[in-house]
Amino acid sequence: MSQQELPVVSALEFDQVRSSIKDYIRTKTDFTDYDFEGSNMSMLVDILSYNTLYTTYNVNMASNELNLDTAVLRDNVVSIAKRLGYKAGSYTSSKININLEVTGVSNYDAVRVEPGTVLSASNNNKSFTFILRNRLELLPRGNNTVTFSNVEVIEGSEFAITYTVDESNEHQRFFVPNSFIDAETIRVFVVSDPSNTKEIEYTRKSTVAGVSNSDTVFYVEEVQDQKYEIVFGDDVIGRRLKNGEVVKIQYVITNGSLANAIDEFTMIGKIKGIASGGSEVTIPFQNISYELIDTQSTGGSEFESIRDIKYRAPRAFAAQERAVTISDYEVLVAQLYENLDLVSVVGGEDVVPPQFGKVLITIKPKVGEAVSASEKARLKNELKKFKIGSVETVILDYISINIVLKPYIIYDPNKTKNREFELLALLSALIKEYSESLDFDKFGGIYSDLDLRCKIKDLDDAIQFVNVPLYLEQKVCLDSTLEKKYIVDFHTKLRKETDDDYFVLSQPFNIAGVNTAVYLGAKSGCTSDGKLYLYTIGGTEITDVGTVDIETGKLEFTLKSLDDRCINILVIPEIIDIIFGPNVVPNLVLGDSVINDNLDDLLDNLDEDQTILDIDGYLETDPTLIGDSTVGIPCSLDTDCPEGQICVNGICVSDPSVPSGTLTPSPGGSIVTTPTITDDVITDATDTDPVISDPNNITTIDDYTPETNPYSCS
Repeated sequence: MSQQELPVVSALEFDQVRSSIKDYIRTKTDFTDYDFEGSNMSMLVDILSYNTLYTTYNVNMASNELNLDTAVLRDNVVSIAKRLGYKAGSYTSSKININLEVTGVSNYDAVRVEPGTVLSASNNNKSFTFILRNRLELLPRGNNTVTFSNVEVIEGSEFAITYTVDESNEHQRFFVPNSFIDAETIRVFVVSDPSNTKEIEYTRKSTVAGVSNSDTVFYVEEVQDQKYEIVFGDDVIGRRLKNGEVVKIQYVITNGSLANAIDEFTMIGKIKGIASGGSEVTIPFQNISYELIDTQSTGGSEFESIRDIKYRAPRAFAAQERAVTISDYEVLVAQLYENLDLVSVVGGEDVVPPQFGKVLITIKPKVGEAVSASEKARLKNELKKFKIGSVETVILDYISINIVLKPYIIYDPNKTKNREFELLALLSALIKEYSESLDFDKFGGIYSDLDLRCKIKDLDDAIQFVNVPLYLEQKVCLDSTLEKKYIVDFHTKLRKETDDDYFVLSQPFNIAGVNTAVYLGAKSGCTSDGKLYLYTIGGTEITDVGTVDIETGKLEFTLKSLDDRCINILVIPEIIDIIFGPNVVPNLVLGDSVINDNLDDLLDNLDEDQTILDIDGYLETDPTLIGDSTVGIPCSLDTDCPEGQICVNGICVSDPSVPSGTLTPSPGGSIVTTPTITDDVITDATDTDPVISDPNNITTIDDYTPETNPYSCS
């Protein structure tokens, strides 16, 4: 048989396979002119074609599932990752740390908190319980009050399952019969002698390092259908189970991230007092109080996604269970903190000013705004097992900067079936897609104005013009306990020459010594002097409190707020292709969009007013922004008034001897003294302003002197 007579093996479609088989049969002299369509041979050819097609498909899929890059089934991805020594993440329980205070216990020998449910809560119409897994006990020693400090409670319900070891069953395996468990909560107890029921707790291990043949250890592995198997030793690596022993497995079923961000709880746990005779007395709830150490519950998450496993498993293999390089730290943090969305690791020598001997780790959680203090402490403690030398790990909160877009779009309605609201829907979808792109949605993300405008232009062939003005917005939380210096970095050059009144603006807040809300601002245009000023809500300048570095986008200001409040600060950037800092995650926000089918109308609007900020809307105040209530209080003597004020006609007013527009020193900070603003007085006086020689007081166009800078103050 010649090579030309062989069927075409590259055929992948059914019709191609069928034609290839027919062509091959026709090469035989008996079938040269055979009518396949009108005979039973056609059915046989179809069967052969289907068989070939299914075999090809199955071989292709099976081959794909053998490789980490091409596998699509989670069971196969997890199995390949296990061969690389990587453990895929399970559900994790949300956690919170509390202090428990119990009073009226002086007559007890001991106070005990039993394992079980301690707190209950609800979130989004769903109830949750937070449990304690270990018994706690304190001795009052005659004191009326005892405090259980830094108690960690986790969300979920605890369950247990038992197995009896049967050596005659060589295929016996020990499974946890639920997928929605926190694998980190698994505990294993073995009863070697069922007659005395003494339980020996086994130790969980993740590696074989340091494990002898007699160590009572176990391993946890994810198996089929996202369930978990407990694996014991073989008398070489760990102790082998004996026939008849009873294995008890405890685990916690959790709701994952649904229980995150809860900050209100109800105490329902039982605390008992142990009397001298050993009798137990349940302490009433009115004698029990708790204090949240963390502001809200955090740490809950779902299964690690297939995409994350494919990304992390090879890097975990490269890290080899040690923290030396930046990528080593990134992999280890991802393994230790299941609620991880993004992580950035920077050596201390690379920051300004340098922090030698430190590794700075910034984490963005999947759920919640920041990693809790208790989780940071746990991560630092876990990383000690892997780090080399005396390197100090510092875990930081990430910074989020909003890029607020206000697109202007002109389109030709005669060239598209889409109407304005449909174009707006397409725009919203594009902004969402762009915000999730790999180059943007990361630490040090990159925003490209040109790239985004091109993508908007490609939404519809009818779009003729696209402009995307924007401003940046960053949240700052003010501290009321002390006068503090704040540094806010936007990582880009700012544009002070705009049609807006300000190129830096903050939301209102309260400050001492001013009986109205205030805000921070930096005037735009030629009057800008690189300083950040404090203004009353009516726009009256009080004093400068900081500086603005226009070239770098860094703001520095010092003040003391009257209350703990988070405010947004916005700026207008000069360069709209922005590369953000290593601890910054950018976020795209679609603001007010203008989609117009009339070129003349839109260009007229742009010519008349090119403001970006909605200042009036941004400076709207809530009822709590009433300023300093001590300003204007009744008094009899000057000593009745705060420092910097005197008593006049029974009312505290600003001391005229203190220069207006200054910060007066006072304990714990400074008092802002508001300048006295008087109304204009109408008089009959003649205006005696000098005559100014105007170079553009012209007679003919030839005498006209053009303005070189439209933003100059001339």
